[in-house]
Amino acid sequence: MTLTNVLTVMSLFCMAMWAILKAIAVQAQRRSDEKFDQLQKSLIDLTRAVSKESEQIRSLELSQLRFQAEVARDYVRRDDFVQVIATINTRIDNFALRIEAAVRNLPGGKNQ
Repeated sequence: MTLTNVLTVMSLFCMAMWAILKAIAVQAQRRSDEKFDQLQKSLIDLTRAVSKESEQIRSLELSQLRFQAEVARDYVRRDDFVQVIATINTRIDNFALRIEAAVRNLPGGKNQ
């Protein structure tokens, strides 16, 4: 074997190794791109989910604020109702006392 043949074989071997390494690098790049695309899709889905949840949280907060307003209004109504009932009871008691006093003052009443 001559020196030219050895150099040719070595250069062919180096080119073959270069081609194999290049193919491996291209395949690794393709896998990286696929993983990046999957990650990007996952981030987009996550962003949509977070956006949807924030809208639901805003809706829940509005519902809670409405509920607080209704509770305060209903509590005031209940308090007003209790006050009105107490006033009515007092008036009925006063009316009963007047009737008793009038019955006592009648001829043949208990005082006479």
